Amino acid sequence: MVLVFPEVFGVNSWVRSVVDRLADHGFAALAMPLFARTAPELDLGYTKADFLRAENINNLLRLSRFLLMLLQLLLGRSSKKQSRITVIGFCFGGHVALITSTLPEVTSTFDFMAQARVLVGQVGILQA
Repeated sequence: MVLVFPEVFGVNSWVRSVVDRLADHGFAALAMPLFARTAPELDLGYTKADFLRAENINNLLRLSRFLLMLLQLLLGRSSKKQSRITVIGFCFGGHVALITSTLPEVTSTFDFMAQARVLVGQVGILQA
């Protein structure tokens, strides 16, 4: 299973194209709507106005709670053979990928352009 974590612009056409290309190469891939609870239909472009809207929505996200629920859901629905998870993250999604890389269920991580603020001793600590 490959999880694709998008930028702050949501699961837009570019993110969907990444998932489609992974699927074309035989990978089970899923674009994760990181903002599903705060902006379920988020699909923004790359204009300044879109960026400002995305930034406001991003401030509402409870990332640690979301990640724990996501992994519990995925692992609860998959067999032991499918419990290996690869994550790919872009920009803000790269930060999410960096955090998930510390979880034992995540076997591979590809992090592109993360702007993560890492505090010593707190990387990978997820609190619900």
